[in-house]
Amino acid sequence: MSLKEFLKPDWRKIVIMIILTAVPFFISPLVGKLDALFSFFFKPFTVADARLIMPSTKNFGMNTGIIEMASGIFGILDAIYAYVISCIIILIYDILKKK
Repeated sequence: MSLKEFLKPDWRKIVIMIILTAVPFFISPLVGKLDALFSFFFKPFTVADARLIMPSTKNFGMNTGIIEMASGIFGILDAIYAYVISCIIILIYDILKKK
């Protein structure tokens, strides 16, 4: 399987990506203390945004425009991450289905 075929959009990949991006919104009120663990798995770049950018903005007095721009960029990276994870899930499913 080539990289182009691996990343080619499929309805199954898109559905799994939507599920992966929606899961944190439904799980976070339920898990309480484990919220950081689930957020790190489902939204690793947003967690990096909160942990790395937010403390430095308080120290250096950066404006909110930079924070909003960084949050948007990390949100896009989270969507790409969810899509790649869904591609991996579908690849594993297809390999197991052939056996």
